[in-house]
Amino acid sequence: MTTTPAARRFAQLAALATVLGLIASSQHFLAMRMVDRPDYHTVSHALKSSLPTWYLWAAFVPLVSWFVKRVSFQRDRWFGPLLLHLGFAISATIAHALLGELIDRVIGFPTSMHHPLRQTAGLIVGSLLRGFPWSLANYAAVAGAILAYHFYQQYREREVAAATLARQLAEARLASLRHQLSPHFLFNAMNTIAMLIRMDRGPDAVRTVAGLSDLLRSMLVDDDRNEVSLEAELALVRQYLEIEQIRFADRLRFSIEASTAALRTSVPRLILQPIVENAIRHGVGRVAAGGEVTVTAAIAKSLLRIEVRDNGPGPTAAESPGTGVGIRNVTDRLVARYGGAATFALEHGAGRGTVATITIPIGR
Repeated sequence: MTTTPAARRFAQLAALATVLGLIASSQHFLAMRMVDRPDYHTVSHALKSSLPTWYLWAAFVPLVSWFVKRVSFQRDRWFGPLLLHLGFAISATIAHALLGELIDRVIGFPTSMHHPLRQTAGLIVGSLLRGFPWSLANYAAVAGAILAYHFYQQYREREVAAATLARQLAEARLASLRHQLSPHFLFNAMNTIAMLIRMDRGPDAVRTVAGLSDLLRSMLVDDDRNEVSLEAELALVRQYLEIEQIRFADRLRFSIEASTAALRTSVPRLILQPIVENAIRHGVGRVAAGGEVTVTAAIAKSLLRIEVRDNGPGPTAAESPGTGVGIRNVTDRLVARYGGAATFALEHGAGRGTVATITIPIGR
């Protein structure tokens, strides 16, 4: 069974009024034990003395809440609202006292039943004069709680709005960075085709164009997505490496290995493309034969770890690893999506070659 927000608020108010009323009733009960009136020494008398008061204040909450919303304090305008709140507090306190007297007569509270109805006005005035500070304090407590709740709601709304804006900005930045890769990749692929044509390798050029067509078709499906499964990302990497294998022939071997759990993990779309391109250009492209590219992925300690290795000569002393457009794009996208929770490193391999490592937190 589902409940509406209004019903939940009503239940919360009733519960709070009950708790406050019981606390006040227990205090009244202990105080009456010192009075020489046996009929005042009962739990019923104590409950009738306090519970109606707090239930009545709970009933006033919607009205007070409406007034607090309409008359708000501002830094440069507070005196006028203060006077309005004071006038409303006095009016609410008087209304509360009148309704309280009526409720006391209905439920048969002893104090109200000891006086004829014609004396009610005088009793209320006297009661107000004696208990006005306490009644005003009650009103201040109710109004203060409502004001605090409204401030909290406004804070939460601003927080949600800020989070939504931050997410939208991050998604827009991710989309912009991802779209930046498309012309970058296409430029490199067209260079490969042009190179094959200049080398008089027409059949290979045709196969490359066909492979490129399939790859672009795969890349353009659901183009608005910023994240895909690692399995889909590795499928694109495999298509790209198969195209490059046509270009390099026996000079390129590649392998892709990933655990089943890793394949189901979401990653930024095209996050591996520039890393693999980097391995081809600076690794395989610099060896005369036996070039290798290895892609591995596994999950450890709630982190997805992806490695792209090549057996090329590795970065030279004159080069700064990771300064190309594609590699900068990888770093920027990881920061935009995961902040400092994801890492990217481009390092010398053990002995030779380059190792690119990405770690991504699972479930973020």
